[in-house]
Amino acid sequence: MCFGGGKSAKTSEEFYREMKPSFGALPSLKQDAKADRPSKEMKDVVKTERVGQKRRSLLMYGGE
Repeated sequence: MCFGGGKSAKTSEEFYREMKPSFGALPSLKQDAKADRPSKEMKDVVKTERVGQKRRSLLMYGGE
């Protein structure tokens, strides 16, 4: 019993090439141009004070 029908059998590589979808050329990832971003200037941090209560610390309650 011969199931080939006289033709040579396809390899798995040939089956894969026939089934493989073609998506075309990939987009370019070239990054020559720089993005125009505004520069962020550093500012001094404003130290806030607690209003109405005294400052709390774990060191103050260490002996209790």
